[in-house]
Amino acid sequence: MAEIEIMTELKVSAKKPASFYVRAAATFLRGTRDKEPVNELRVTALGSTIDVAVTVAVRMERDGIGKIATIHTDYVQVSRGQSPQISFRLLRILPPAILREVEVKPEFVEEFLKVMTALAAGARAEAGCLRYDLLRAQESSCKFLAYEVFISKKAFESHAAAPYAKALEAFEKDSRSPIVSTSLSEVEVMDFQRSSPAPAESPTVVILEVGIKGSCIPEFTEVMSANCRGSRNEVGCLRFDLLRSTTKADTFMSYEAFESPDSLEIHKDMPYTKAWGAFQYGDQKPVTSKRVVKYNVMDLHAPELLS
Repeated sequence: MAEIEIMTELKVSAKKPASFYVRAAATFLRGTRDKEPVNELRVTALGSTIDVAVTVAVRMERDGIGKIATIHTDYVQVSRGQSPQISFRLLRILPPAILREVEVKPEFVEEFLKVMTALAAGARAEAGCLRYDLLRAQESSCKFLAYEVFISKKAFESHAAAPYAKALEAFEKDSRSPIVSTSLSEVEVMDFQRSSPAPAESPTVVILEVGIKGSCIPEFTEVMSANCRGSRNEVGCLRFDLLRSTTKADTFMSYEAFESPDSLEIHKDMPYTKAWGAFQYGDQKPVTSKRVVKYNVMDLHAPELLS
C-alpha cells in the first residue's frame, strides 16, 4: 500500500505574536537537526488573525523557504456565529546548492587554499549556510571542489556579498591568472542529510552525476531515495545527499562521503546499493550519461556547525 503523507497544519491564533508563527513555519519547512522538513504546510487562521496568516505566507515566499500553492477562503461556524477563514497551502522550496569545481596552477595552490579555508570558515558562521565542504580531487592535486548548501536563494545571495566570498572572486580575476578552469553546477537538494557523523581522519567523497530518461525519473527518485536512507544508517557513511540540476531537469547527482575506502566497499554490497545497480543496468536503459569523481576531504563541515 502506498504511503500517505498527511499535510502538517499550523493554526494561527491570537495567543502568540506574528513573529512566533513566522519562525514556526520556517522551522517546519526547513527542518531541524532532529526533524526532517515537511514538503507541504497548511497555515490557517480565523477572523482577526487572518492578517497574521497572510504575513506568514508572504514571509515564506519572500525568504525563499516556501511557495504559496493555493489560497482557500471560507466561512466557518463558531460559538458566536460565522467567522471568515483563510488557508494557505505552502510547498517547501528545495535548498539551493553549488558544486564549485576549480583547477589551480600548481604555483598558486597554497594561496588558493588560504582563500578557500577563510571562505569556508566564514560561510559556516552564517545562519543561512547548511554545509560548506572543501575537497581535493584524487586524480590531481591541483583540482578542488567546494560543496556549498544554503537554506534559500536569499541566504546564498547574502553569502556572495560577504568579504571572504569577494576574496575568492578577486583571486579568480587576479592579473597573474592563477585559475586554469572553473565550473559551477547549480543544483537543488532533493534529500539532505542535516545531521552528520563526525568527520573521520581521511574520508573519501564520491560524486555521481547521471542523466536519466524522463520516463524513468520517478523510479530513479524512488530507488535513490531508498539508497539515501539506507546509506545514512551505515556506520561508515558520513554524508549522502541527493541533488538535481536546476538547468537540466534530467540530470541528478549524489554526494556521498565515507570514512574510509573500506566503508565505501562495504556500502557497495548493501541491498539498496545493489537495487540502484539493477535499475541503472536494467532493460529500460534509464541512464543517458554518467560521471563519477572521487575526492579526498580537505575541510569537512563539522556536524556541530550544521544548523
